Amino acid sequence: MPIQLTLNIDTATLQDLLAYLEETASGQEPAEAAVHALRYWLAEVRKQAPSPDAPALRGYQWKSLFLPDGSRLRMYCQHEYGYARVVGDQLMYHGRALTPNQFVAACSGGTRNAWRDVSVNFPGEKTWKLACVRRDELVRLGQQAAAGAASAATPPLNTSGLQENAWPARERRRNFTALDDVAFD
Repeated sequence: MPIQLTLNIDTATLQDLLAYLEETASGQEPAEAAVHALRYWLAEVRKQAPSPDAPALRGYQWKSLFLPDGSRLRMYCQHEYGYARVVGDQLMYHGRALTPNQFVAACSGGTRNAWRDVSVNFPGEKTWKLACVRRDELVRLGQQAAAGAASAATPPLNTSGLQENAWPARERRRNFTALDDVAFD
């Protein structure tokens, strides 16, 4: 025989449940309806929860550019390449965790613009791209997504053939002065 426990439910929720059961002329007992609702809720929560087997997305956030775990950075300086790798949440170069700016300084021995001097290779890609190019691509994708959302939200064009005057000339003249209206002293 299954063990049954009592749960405390606030009065308003219980009244809503009883009213719903009465409105729908359901033959369910309130306890059965509550069990059904809890099981449904648990199933929905489990669908939305991330799987414990799914790997957590790890990587290094370089301002607006996310470098996933396994990304490689490369910089050419003094006739050789310096390589760094994203391991977990850190950018590693010669066993030390650095920022991209510190990586550039360690490779070049001075201060340079990391966005223009560092090439990035994401996991699974064959090509290297400058960090500034990757950043610009990200900005462009964001603008395209925003433009797509804005075009979907714009009202339909006037197809009646009549052009509406958004700002009648009279009103404009009343609110703003033209150069002819200015008195010179």
